[in-house]
Amino acid sequence: MAKVKRKRKATARKKPVVVEVSSPALMKANKVVVKIQKQADDAAKKAATAARKKAAAVKRAAGKGKTAAKKRAAGAARNASRKASARAAALMARLRMAKARARAAEAVAKAKARKAAEAAKAEADLNKALKAFSAKWKKKKAKAAAANVARKARKDAAKARVAAKKAAR
Repeated sequence: MAKVKRKRKATARKKPVVVEVSSPALMKANKVVVKIQKQADDAAKKAATAARKKAAAVKRAAGKGKTAAKKRAAGAARNASRKASARAAALMARLRMAKARARAAEAVAKAKARKAAEAAKAEADLNKALKAFSAKWKKKKAKAAAANVARKARKDAAKARVAAKKAAR
C-alpha cells in the first residue's frame, strides 16, 4: 500500500497593519500635489510638443535656404523650446517639493497616530495591572481572614471539649 503524504498547511504570516492616517495638513498637501501634477502634465503636453514641432519645421525650412529671416525664426523656435523646457522643469521642481511636503505631513500624522496608540496601550496595560494587583490583594486578604476564622473555630471547639469534659465529671 502506497504511503499518502500529508499536506502541511503554510503558517499564516501576519501582515503588518497599515495605519491609515489623515490630517488636514496631509489632505491639503495631497491636493497641492494633485494640482501641480495636473499643471505639469498640461504644460508638458502643450508647450513642449508644440515648441519641438515648431523648431523642427523651422530647422527644415532653414536647411533649404539660409536667409536671415529663416535663421531668426530658427533661433526663436529654439528659444521657445528652451523656455518650454524650463517651464516644465520648474513645474517638476515644484512637484517634487510638494511631494516632499506631503511625505513630511504623512510622517507627522503617522507619528501622532502611533503616539496616541502607544498612550492608549499604556493606559490599558496600567488598568490591567491594577486590576490584577487588586484581585491578588483581595484574594490574599480573604485567605488570611479565612485562616483567622478557622483558628478561632478550632479554639472554640477546644474550649467546648474542655467544658464538656468538666461537665461530664
